[in-house]
Amino acid sequence: MKKPTVTIGIPAYNEKENILLLMTRLLAQKLRQTALQEIIVVSDGSTDTTVDLVRSLDNNKIIIIDRKNRQGLNQTLNEIVRAATGDILVIINADVLPENTAFIEHLIEPMLKDRNIGIVGANTVSMPARSLFERIIANSHNFKQFLYRRISNDNIYLCHGRARAFSKSIYSLIMWPDNCPEDAYSYLFCKQKGYRFMFNRTASVLFRCPSNLKGHITQSNRFRFGKDTLSRYFSEEVIRRNYKIPFNLLFRSLLYFAIRNPFSMPAFLMITVYIQLFKTERPSHYSRYSIAYSSKKLQ
Repeated sequence: MKKPTVTIGIPAYNEKENILLLMTRLLAQKLRQTALQEIIVVSDGSTDTTVDLVRSLDNNKIIIIDRKNRQGLNQTLNEIVRAATGDILVIINADVLPENTAFIEHLIEPMLKDRNIGIVGANTVSMPARSLFERIIANSHNFKQFLYRRISNDNIYLCHGRARAFSKSIYSLIMWPDNCPEDAYSYLFCKQKGYRFMFNRTASVLFRCPSNLKGHITQSNRFRFGKDTLSRYFSEEVIRRNYKIPFNLLFRSLLYFAIRNPFSMPAFLMITVYIQLFKTERPSHYSRYSIAYSSKKLQ
């Protein structure tokens, strides 16, 4: 029987620090159950050498869409799903790296076994910190992952934008609105259409946390206010139910990590309080957001 085909889509905006390494690792993926159809890179108005670096690979599996004007992440994703032809679409951020050469196969494996799965979310592993601030944020990421996994294997917090696989039945239907958090929208859209989401811990991507307060504030405010825009597309009850975290679970997780990380967790909580009290700034646009450049160079 013909193997299912996989399209890899990469939204890119000024990604010269990591794009060549990412592309090299994606081309080195070992695919046994599936076949690589294409890698689609959409440059969203990049002003650096992102496009030239991708072109230098000179591979007939690579499709480059070079937009001269920035339209934002959501419109970039819409361009990817319009161009994709594979049975499964893997969308991966340009500032991450697959942990190993089996990443793609591990990510899509649940989808091959169960046709009711519409989206599979990847695990995320933070790179070794290069500063004290980055180590604090990396430990907070570990805390959040610990917490989210204990809610269930199917929740909105585990459907992040760093790496996901979409079945064709979902990606052929979805069109992201221009101004909303695309990861949460994709999760709620998947559930609305009657499909399951699954978090797959065996498929991991490496990423780098912001190394300074400015970059962390940019990311935090985008997440904090993002769900407000979802009420234009989903009911308040649906949004409230999916974002709910049981208080007892939150308290036990905080206590556990505070004991294990007696410096990092209190420091992170202080940073969080500071941002909420003094650095609250609603993003002007959730799709054309400011970039935290300190998290772009992984190696």
